[in-house]
Amino acid sequence: MVGRILGVLYASGEPLSQKDISGKAGYELSAVSQALNMLVGLGAARRIKRSGERKGYYEPNTPVAVMLTSTLGRWLEGEKSFQSDIKQQINRLKEIQDKTSKKEEARKLLKVLREMDLALQNFVQILEEAVVKIQRIG
Repeated sequence: MVGRILGVLYASGEPLSQKDISGKAGYELSAVSQALNMLVGLGAARRIKRSGERKGYYEPNTPVAVMLTSTLGRWLEGEKSFQSDIKQQINRLKEIQDKTSKKEEARKLLKVLREMDLALQNFVQILEEAVVKIQRIG
């Protein structure tokens, strides 16, 4: 829900009231209010007042490029950590492969882990390229 509300804010191109956000996102006003309070508290959105009006309006607090690179960067860190874990498991399995009575199972598992490692390498490369491209655009 929070992601959808943030998406509505980014897509609008102009500040929106809670009622506008509720209608566009498809959530009850009370839920939108709670989500906006959280987004404002996190610094992802900001509340602005228009002179002569009592209601507040909301807009994203961060340019979309910055938000995307930050999100992709955190995702990238997680994938790199996962890849590191897989490499450790590959090394451990290599060490015990000849010592186990289940050599065939160990060989199959090692093959799967190597395939996962290769797929993750490709995925990490794609994420890194995406971050660089978004930074150039933003």
